[in-house]
Amino acid sequence: MLKMERNSISWIGIADLFLFLFLFFLAAYIMAASENKTTTDCSGKLRRVENENRELKKRLAELEDALHRCQADLSRCREDLRQCRDDNIRLGQGRFISDSFGAVIGQALNALNELKQQMEARNFPVQIDRRPDSLFFDMQVFFRHEGLDVTKREEREAIMIIGKEFRRILDQRHTFKLRESEEHTFYLHEVMRIVIEGHTDETKKNEMANFYYSAGRAQTVLDILMKECGLKPPKYRISTASYAEFGRKPKSSPDDSADAIDQKMRRVTISIVPDYDRLPSK
Repeated sequence: MLKMERNSISWIGIADLFLFLFLFFLAAYIMAASENKTTTDCSGKLRRVENENRELKKRLAELEDALHRCQADLSRCREDLRQCRDDNIRLGQGRFISDSFGAVIGQALNALNELKQQMEARNFPVQIDRRPDSLFFDMQVFFRHEGLDVTKREEREAIMIIGKEFRRILDQRHTFKLRESEEHTFYLHEVMRIVIEGHTDETKKNEMANFYYSAGRAQTVLDILMKECGLKPPKYRISTASYAEFGRKPKSSPDDSADAIDQKMRRVTISIVPDYDRLPSK
């Protein structure tokens, strides 16, 4: 009887040992699983933090680039503002100069209108075309087709009369207002230029032919103005221009034939234009 009790006690001890071992391994497994889950959760959170950190760095770089662009735009705006201020000063000065040149052209126009009446009394009509600060004087001196010389005596005399009147105008003095409180007085030949412009009709042998003819006609009239009227450089700023058939068209009427229009185009005109570079800039 005693022996059976001892065997039962041993069996119970072994059973308890296995139970304790089972519970131990179960607890260890649970703890390991819990640690793995915690590690996995931490790894996921770490990856999210790293991704957020990369996004923040990218956003920071974009903001820095935007800041650099804003700084560059600000510098350009400051430069544009400075340029606008300078342009405003120049425009203000240009307004006074343009007004002064306009007054000069008005005086010259009055003188040339008197000359126009004189020429019309000599059966030699002329044409005057005004711009705000320039005058274009069409002398109605016509050339033969491919001709370079003034062959008619009355046309040569008309050029001389016109040239002397231009010289009289350029020898006048005029006060130019450069700013509100600044004025300068000049002889007009110091600040105005004369341009002798040659023209042709639209008929031509080759691409450059009409430029040759218009240049030759302008040179012919220039020679007369220099030799007979005293319009010589450097005192008088005089030059030539060759427009071929591409210059300003003469006035014509609907009744003019094609030959009459061609004849009117084969001519020389004189321009009085301002020379802004001759005025003081400061």
